[in-house]
Amino acid sequence: MYSLTIVFGQNHSVVWTLMFRDEEKAKDAERSAFARYKSALGGISENNLPLIDITDDFGQHVILHQKDIIAVMLEDMSKSKLAHIERALNHAHMQADMQRTVESDPKLRISRNMQGPSMISPIGPNGRM
Repeated sequence: MYSLTIVFGQNHSVVWTLMFRDEEKAKDAERSAFARYKSALGGISENNLPLIDITDDFGQHVILHQKDIIAVMLEDMSKSKLAHIERALNHAHMQADMQRTVESDPKLRISRNMQGPSMISPIGPNGRM
């Protein structure tokens, strides 16, 4: 799965994301949207840039002037998913390391134990009211 994000508009930028199942179709859409920057390198005037017309695999359809495109980003969602998993694992490791540090630090351990129960209960220590 591929995500093509296009930022367009002059003063009030709009972000639009198109989704593609096929890498080649996503890259074709990216090339089409990115043509503004290639033409600027080739000396073509922005006024002569055509409209682009892109339809993704999920029914979204965008038609806009290439001259209005500010930025384009193509994302391989499978690789992004792995990045999110790695970030979550790193966060879990960090939390576990912090918990071990709290348990091994006498000052932090005492302050944690002094907090008492997390809620007030009408039931006494032996189950009596």
